[in-house]
Amino acid sequence: MAIMGNDKERIDMSGGISPRSEDLLPAPFLVKQVKEDVLRLHVLMLGGGPAIRGMTYRVFHKHNLQVVLNEIVNRSKDMVRLLGCTPCTMAVGVGRSQFEATSMMMEALVYGDFNKQSDMEKFITDELNKTNVGPLGLNGQTTVLATFMRVAPQRASGVRVVAIRPGCCFEPRIASVEL
Repeated sequence: MAIMGNDKERIDMSGGISPRSEDLLPAPFLVKQVKEDVLRLHVLMLGGGPAIRGMTYRVFHKHNLQVVLNEIVNRSKDMVRLLGCTPCTMAVGVGRSQFEATSMMMEALVYGDFNKQSDMEKFITDELNKTNVGPLGLNGQTTVLATFMRVAPQRASGVRVVAIRPGCCFEPRIASVEL
């Protein structure tokens, strides 16, 4: 549903909604260099509810991984409670800037593997399952199916920038094409 009009009208939705789906332009593309001699295109069909729940923020980590993980869990609890389409997947990116953290989070969605969870990913999943939100918010132990996390190179500072986004259980994860 493309919102019509100038910048102001698109923000406040006063320009009306276009009946033509092709009027909705795609989101910006991320281009990343790879070692292979290949062009790989990943298409993510991202739903509106999860994107509304996502956030990017800074964490003062105190040189302690657990501080960062606990902050991710604490901020994610409200996300999954409000999502409405659980059980979900959590995508997490950690970077040096908002752009990099968000890029890492999107990469986590692309390369995340339900069968391979790191200790950090498993910790986040297990802690969020303790919230008892459950399927479709009706209570239960399965609130999060998996967490997908990517961490970019970091600089020597007291801050980590974290991007988190829940993924609706109905959201198709990925389609890939190699050219």
